[in-house]
Amino acid sequence: MKRSLKMKSLKTLFLKRKFPYSKIRITRQGILYILVLIIIGFAAFNSGNNMIYLIFAIALSLMGVSSYLAVRNLSHIDIKIESPQEIYVGKETFLSVILLNKEDRKKFVIDVELMGKNFHFDVVEKNEKKSNSFTFNKRGKFEIGKIKVRSSYPFGFFIREKEITSNEVFFVFPEIRDILISQKNSIQLNALRQENDGDFYSVDDYKEGIDARRISWKISAKLGEEKVIMFANSEGSNYTIVFNNSKKLFTEEGFEIVVVKIASLVYKLFHIRLNFDFISPKINLKCTNFEDYLRIMQYLSEVTREDNEPIRNTKGITYENIELI
Repeated sequence: MKRSLKMKSLKTLFLKRKFPYSKIRITRQGILYILVLIIIGFAAFNSGNNMIYLIFAIALSLMGVSSYLAVRNLSHIDIKIESPQEIYVGKETFLSVILLNKEDRKKFVIDVELMGKNFHFDVVEKNEKKSNSFTFNKRGKFEIGKIKVRSSYPFGFFIREKEITSNEVFFVFPEIRDILISQKNSIQLNALRQENDGDFYSVDDYKEGIDARRISWKISAKLGEEKVIMFANSEGSNYTIVFNNSKKLFTEEGFEIVVVKIASLVYKLFHIRLNFDFISPKINLKCTNFEDYLRIMQYLSEVTREDNEPIRNTKGITYENIELI
């Protein structure tokens, strides 16, 4: 009876103990080592030579030592992902992997695979950080999920792999393009425009007393009258952006262009420090700080077409007023 209970408890313990790896793969060096081990073992059993037996025993014990060190090397580690707050479609960005060692013992030769890219760590004492570049081709909310961690330590005979689950998420904002904003039913482009130096300005009529160096001859030639470039500022600005996501207005492909237009305008206004109102079916707020900006861009990164009535606001800037250039 006691023996039966003992066997049952051992069986329960065995079932509860998980295999430490999700995958294990033998390398070319490992195959060669096992072939040599077989040859030495065959020679030892056929010859009865004690020296060959000793060599075989040492070679076999190295396999056991290798397994033990490999388990210790991949145990008590965790992964943390660092991502920038602003990630945009089509723009190169860098994500960082921080390998956290929870033991006093060093870790060696560890590779971390994140979204198809490899981060290699030769030696990890406590916390080691590696970065790699990524370029995303679609907007959205990304969940990290499973992260693959592998190592060929200590002898390179096997590559052992385990998975670590991460609950971290990050947002990829829509693509940002250069834009021109025009008012409906107006020839004048009284709008924000990007010049060669990368800053943004408003375009206004030239009046006596204004510095003539501000005249934009390119815009003046296009409009047939002298126009000056004025520095944009937040004082007195009353920009309102109206965003619709009604299925009644857009096809799936057309909606993505609309999102790019609106996101580009939000980006431009915020980065020239202009306060503005953002009106949409889900969020309505005045953007005055970075937290407001992130909230709007996160919304635009996830938004989809919905069955709702379009917002009618003739005073606001809509996708129809925005031209991609």
